[in-house]
Amino acid sequence: MLRSLVGSEMCIRDSFPTLFQKLRSDLCTGDPAEEEAGFIDSLLHNSGAALTGGKAGEFFMTNDNRFILKMIQRDEKRQFCSMSLDYFSYCESHATGNTSLVQTLGLYRVKRPKSVLSQYLIVLPNLFYSLRAAGLEPRVFDIKGCTYGRRQANASSTGFEVNLMELTKGSPLALSWNAKVTMIKAVTEDTYFLKQMQLVDYSLLVGVELTTSTLVIGIVDYCRPYGFKEAAYSLYSKGRTIVEPEAYRNRFCGAVNRYFMYVPAHFEQDDGCTQDQEDEDLSQVQPCHNDEKIEIHDSVST
Repeated sequence: MLRSLVGSEMCIRDSFPTLFQKLRSDLCTGDPAEEEAGFIDSLLHNSGAALTGGKAGEFFMTNDNRFILKMIQRDEKRQFCSMSLDYFSYCESHATGNTSLVQTLGLYRVKRPKSVLSQYLIVLPNLFYSLRAAGLEPRVFDIKGCTYGRRQANASSTGFEVNLMELTKGSPLALSWNAKVTMIKAVTEDTYFLKQMQLVDYSLLVGVELTTSTLVIGIVDYCRPYGFKEAAYSLYSKGRTIVEPEAYRNRFCGAVNRYFMYVPAHFEQDDGCTQDQEDEDLSQVQPCHNDEKIEIHDSVST
C-alpha cells in the first residue's frame, strides 16, 4: 500500500498486517471497512519524496494531515517486534478504555532493490488533526520529566519542559477534577506497561490551544529498550536524562502530576463530588477501564 509513497523501485514489507488491521478496526469510530479504505487512501496520496533519504527520527505527514510517518532505528523496530504480542494485547484491552498511548497503526520496511540497507517507518495518528482541521494551531510540547538540556530556542518548533513553564509563567496547567483523574489513571497504567516492557525515553506530547482552552495529550516514542548503551549513558550523564525503567516511570509520572493540577471542588459547579472524594480518587492510581479513551478537551487555565 505504500508503494506510491516511495516509487516503484522500492520494496515495501508490511509487518503484522493482520494484527494492525484489527487494531485499526478496534480503534475506528465509524464503519471499519470505510475507515480502513480511508487509511490506505491517506498513505497512497502522499509526496513521492516523503521517504527519500529519510533518517531515523524524521517525520512525514500524509497529504490530508491525518497520519504521521516516522522513520525509526533498527533497534526500535526489533524492540517493537519482540513485544508485539504484548503490545497488541494491551491495545486490544484498551480499545474502548482509558489510555494515553498514541497507538502505532502500521510498521513497514522500505528497501531499494540494490541496497543492503533497509529503512523502517511506523504510522501514527496525528494527535492534533481535529484541532488543525478546525483552523486551530496548538502550542506543542514534548515532556519527559527532566529539564536538563530541555529548552527549545526556536519558538515555532516543539517545545520542552522549560518552554512549557515559560508559557505558563511557572504555574501548572489547571484541569477539571475529572480530566486530572482521567489523565493520572491513564498515564499511570500505560507507563506501568512500558516499564514491564523495559522501555525508556518515551515522551508525553502535549498540545495546548489557548483560544479554546483545549488540551490534548498522548505518550509517544515508546520503543527504546533499556540496554547496555542506555545504562552506560545513564552512568555517564549521572541520571540526568536516561535512567532505568522503574526510575524513568516514577520521574515521568511525577512530572505529569506537577505540570497539570486539578481545580478544587469548590471552584467547580454541579459535579456532585466533595473535596475528600476528589483527593481519594487522585490518590488511587490503579488501572481503570471504564473511562473514555483519553483525548482531553477539558477546560485549561494558563
